[in-house]
Amino acid sequence: MPKALIKKRWYRGIREPHKLLCPNPISKQGKPITWEGKTFISYKALFQYLSTPTCSWELIKNRWKNGIRDKERLTASSQKILHPVSFQGKHFTSLGALAREFNISSDLVRSRWQRGIRNPKELIEPTIASSTAKPIDWHGKKFPSQIALFKYLATPECNWKLIRTRWYKGIRDEKKLVAPAKFKSQSIKISYQGQNYKSLKDFARNFDISYSAVKGRWQKGIHDPEQLLNPVQESKDFLIQQKHEIIEYINEILQKKGLISPYELANKVYLPHKLLKSVGRDIIRGQNRRIGIKRSDIVEVKYTDAELSDPRLINSKLLPKYAYRMSAIDHINSKSREVVEKELKIIPQLTGSHYFWDESSQSVWSNARGTGSIFYKINGANNHIPFRIDNHKIELPKSSVLDLIAYPNIFASDLILCKDAKNIITEELNASEYANITKKAYALLPKAHHRIDNNYKIKVGWTKKELSDVIEQVKKKTISNLQKKKQV
Repeated sequence: MPKALIKKRWYRGIREPHKLLCPNPISKQGKPITWEGKTFISYKALFQYLSTPTCSWELIKNRWKNGIRDKERLTASSQKILHPVSFQGKHFTSLGALAREFNISSDLVRSRWQRGIRNPKELIEPTIASSTAKPIDWHGKKFPSQIALFKYLATPECNWKLIRTRWYKGIRDEKKLVAPAKFKSQSIKISYQGQNYKSLKDFARNFDISYSAVKGRWQKGIHDPEQLLNPVQESKDFLIQQKHEIIEYINEILQKKGLISPYELANKVYLPHKLLKSVGRDIIRGQNRRIGIKRSDIVEVKYTDAELSDPRLINSKLLPKYAYRMSAIDHINSKSREVVEKELKIIPQLTGSHYFWDESSQSVWSNARGTGSIFYKINGANNHIPFRIDNHKIELPKSSVLDLIAYPNIFASDLILCKDAKNIITEELNASEYANITKKAYALLPKAHHRIDNNYKIKVGWTKKELSDVIEQVKKKTISNLQKKKQV
């Protein structure tokens, strides 16, 4: 049984021994394969058998996946060959060692070598066109690139990638750039089941749990050893509970300042929290979302050191940068009452009933973004109004919207398409020789109905009853007149 498979099951929360050791039915490890008269228990066993000092089994595996079956091509030496180089009195065993010594990209040095360049000075010369190779001065020293500077400043406690992140944030002080990372596994001491662990890594290693998972839980505020060892789902439940406790603490802070958080405002006006955050960002940028909130309702919150250092605030990322005044509740509710007083009519046959018709302004309103309390006007172009039904965008003319309200019981399945209607009229009136009769019948038809079918396409036509009424009317008048003319 592969050790990696058992570890993977343990990380998923499986603790029963029979489930941990259960063979994987879909694993390729159990498929035997025959190669040149020899049988191997798996593909990996074959690749390891074919591997050589100059060709690893992983490379053979990749070549096998690409369709190569010839043994010579499978076991051919890899193209990555060490090229010893001597420069400035030093001997480098490979091109990579030369590149690392002078802080140059090893891929760049290798590509130059493949182009035929053998002079070490030309191999390590930075390219002018490369954005990463722009020279930079730092305290009197010149570096060919920013990466070279970051690697020069790197220490065992602070790697160059962390320095790069701090540099891009605008930090230029050397002490702050090379300051050790805040999180250190060695500084965390844990006691569990009568045993002391010197670091978080030792604790994770002893219980055969992923260190990254334990570290992530610790950084999120889970410091109880039982919770650190729990399966992922139980940890998620704990984090959700912890998040609600932090939100309660934030509401308590803002209440003392006379403000209200986006979470609390969402509960007061019955709107989704994400909607309020989106509206707040747009209003700060100067846009108008027409839900009643004013720019004066949004305040940037300033927290004291005592509030930030409170032990209840485990995750400071949940602190809102902006909060709302209490007047925001009245403004949203007044806007809602203003719209509700319009006596909006629900437009039928539109999924979810999120669209309404205002008779006074002859316009369409919607509350699709909220939960029934916030309405906004829908503006269309060229007298067409856009609707979104089950994530499908559909445009209807305003006359069709009025037709939907006037005839709510006519559906797309009840309509006969315009092409079919013409053929039916011609056949029923037996007027293939008389084109004027067909034109008169068309003129008597009411305006065609627009309906949305199950495939979210607009179907245009008339009902069967409307066609039959027109045919009967034409028969009584026009056909009788033709017969009188023939008799005369």
